[in-house]
Amino acid sequence: MNQEMVNTKNVQDFYKGLEILKKGTAGRKGMMLVSGKPGTGKTFACQRHAVDSGAAYVRCRYVDTPRNLLHSIVAELGEEPRGFTGKLFTQAKEHLLEKPRLLILDEVDYLVANKGMIEIVRDLNDESNAPIIITGMEHIGKKLQRFPHLYDRIRAEVVFQLFEPKEIKTIASKICTATLDDSAIHYIHEKSGGKLRLTMDLFDLAERLAKQNRLKEITQEHLKSSFEKKRVRS
Repeated sequence: MNQEMVNTKNVQDFYKGLEILKKGTAGRKGMMLVSGKPGTGKTFACQRHAVDSGAAYVRCRYVDTPRNLLHSIVAELGEEPRGFTGKLFTQAKEHLLEKPRLLILDEVDYLVANKGMIEIVRDLNDESNAPIIITGMEHIGKKLQRFPHLYDRIRAEVVFQLFEPKEIKTIASKICTATLDDSAIHYIHEKSGGKLRLTMDLFDLAERLAKQNRLKEITQEHLKSSFEKKRVRS
């Protein structure tokens, strides 16, 4: 299976939003919000862009405190974290002022319970003028509206959608070496619910079946038989 980033509608929307973010408004770089249901590829798109562009990527965690978050940001920027919260904030800010860089904060759902964490993100954007991408689940936008000082800085909002069969077929044609017929595509859509992770798992299953059985085309029956056996063993 080809490990390339397919130009899906979600990916296209991501890069359109990124262009808006880069342009800024009156010389100020704001933020971009990426939201969507679990498994729609938000994290994959952000991580891939970070690798390709050199952006700093930080995954927020449930256990994060303001100091933990800033420690992770400073380390991702390539510096040795020093001191406590105030010093770490200054270190991150000064680095971004000296070496402007996109900052990606993934899964900010974990930050909204603590107003102080949200204020750190806002202050870092304000004082460094670094563009920031924040990502979260489908309702993160509504949750962030409770913090108007941050929400007003969002210049672009991208919502990742679940895949429809047509898009699954397009992706399969680009990354799968085996051919998947229409019945296989609809089976993958049914079992994955249109989620990227599950879709990719089923593509991988199709590829293995084709290789093991020397099949040129994979059908629903091929996938169903193997998938059901796997579920029984689990």
